[in-house]
Amino acid sequence: MALLLIEDQSLQTAIRFALDIDGIESRVCTDLPQVPSQADLKNACLVIDQGQDGSETLRTLRRVRALNIELPVIVLVSTPPKLLSDAISQLGAVIIKKPLLGDELAQTIRALTAEPPTRAL
Repeated sequence: MALLLIEDQSLQTAIRFALDIDGIESRVCTDLPQVPSQADLKNACLVIDQGQDGSETLRTLRRVRALNIELPVIVLVSTPPKLLSDAISQLGAVIIKKPLLGDELAQTIRALTAEPPTRAL
C-alpha cells in the first residue's frame, strides 16, 4: 500500500490511477498525523512529492522521522540539488526522479513493502 502525501491534485490523481493499474492500493494523507492510523504499517510506504519547495520536502521528511513513523519513504523529485538529494538519502528515503517513467514507482513500492500485485493477469 502507498500512502500519498502529495498536494498537487493532478499528480495525486495520476499516481493513484497508475498504482491502481499496477495493483497497488493507495490512500491520500492530508497530514502526517493521519499516517499511522490509515494503514497496516508493515505493508505500507509513504510517498512524498517534492512539489515546488525542496526545503519543505526535507522538513516533512524530518517530521516523519520525528513522529517515529517507521515506514519506508519514497520522495518524488524533479531535479534536486546534490545537497537536497544527500539529505533525503541520509534520512533513509528512496529518491525517484520525475517525470515518472514506466513502472519504477510501483516496482519500488513493491520492493519496499514486499507487496505482490493484487490484480489478476
